Amino acid sequence: SRSFSLGAARIAPIHAPQAPAVAGPSAVAAMAAPTSMGEDDMEQATKCLMAALEAALRAGSSADKVVDTLHAIGKLGRLSARVLKHTGVGITVNQLAKTATDGDIRTAARELVEGWRNALRQQLAAAAPGIAAPMPARAS
Repeated sequence: SRSFSLGAARIAPIHAPQAPAVAGPSAVAAMAAPTSMGEDDMEQATKCLMAALEAALRAGSSADKVVDTLHAIGKLGRLSARVLKHTGVGITVNQLAKTATDGDIRTAARELVEGWRNALRQQLAAAAPGIAAPMPARAS
């Protein structure tokens, strides 16, 4: 298994109350189908996966484990702006997208961030058609 480094970057701690006991990424993602989860359930599942991601990063776990956790976060489906803000997952994953030295981690993180940005653009466009200009794509 491969290991990785984040270089000089530090992962921001989640800005939420103490995360619940850490479950494995697949266990949390399998808790419920994303369509059946309410926003509070989605936030709890995201917090659990954030705890697993941060634990993997602190422990220097293999890149495969980190990528698996990122994929589990993606399997939760579309995360609301509230969930992204309350859990800090967007900040942490964006830092990985920018600073991870492992290409697989960087790619998985970038795909998540782009998906969230595209979903937000769609929400903004639907909320105010013709008024809200699409957000410009960010350079990577």
